[in-house]
Amino acid sequence: MKKIIAIIILTATLVSCTKSEFVEYDNVNGETLLKFEASGDVAVSLPVSEVDRTIEVSLNSDDTTLPVELVEFDSSVVLPAGEYTTELTVTITDSELDFTESFALVINLNGISNSGDLSIPNPAVLFDISISCPVPEDFLVGDYEISDVEGTVGPGNGTENFATAVVTLVAEGSSRVFDAAVLPAFNSEIENIALNLNCNVFQLGNVDPGLTCSGGIAYLFTATTRNNSTPYDVAESDDSFIINYIEDPEGSCGGPFNASFRLTKVE
Repeated sequence: MKKIIAIIILTATLVSCTKSEFVEYDNVNGETLLKFEASGDVAVSLPVSEVDRTIEVSLNSDDTTLPVELVEFDSSVVLPAGEYTTELTVTITDSELDFTESFALVINLNGISNSGDLSIPNPAVLFDISISCPVPEDFLVGDYEISDVEGTVGPGNGTENFATAVVTLVAEGSSRVFDAAVLPAFNSEIENIALNLNCNVFQLGNVDPGLTCSGGIAYLFTATTRNNSTPYDVAESDDSFIINYIEDPEGSCGGPFNASFRLTKVE
């Protein structure tokens, strides 16, 4: 469990609005864990003041999709005399958040003291939050042998889920992309299979082999939940990994089944 600190800078100007910028970090390891993007502004005309003013803030629990029990911040911040900028510190406890999702954090601006009859129209600021961890560009790239560790439909039919072969992993941000021959027809490859590296957890992007067993439902490979995924550490060796995934999540061929493959670096 990690605590992530976000410093939200609230800025009010005579002609503009609240503008938000962010510093995001894991205060234990110094790693970036959350990305914030302001997707809504609040128009405010704020006169110059020679005294401190207090901005009252609260969490909009109706519109926030981030679990509200993970979010903490003070109910007010001080805007110093003669200033237009103040900081709101938001603490988010990472408690098994799903790395494949993005979340909305909505903060209400309830009022500003010592500002006369100032009112705040549409008094909420929306932030889109996604989770990421930095991955070195040379981590898990190059040629790797891919081979099944566990599978059901492929081995049950005398073959494999992923054909044993050498594949080339290419870095695309925090994902590693490769082409591989997949059940049922190994004479053609599926291109651009994505393996996402999400804060020490591998998550396989959806793979569609083009197979349907029953009911017109596609047979797929897809990511496991976070707790079932294989961990990695960018500070350690990238020589060999076992990647867990779910085979046939919709039950087209009798699934879902736990499955996995191994990646072994080719020297």
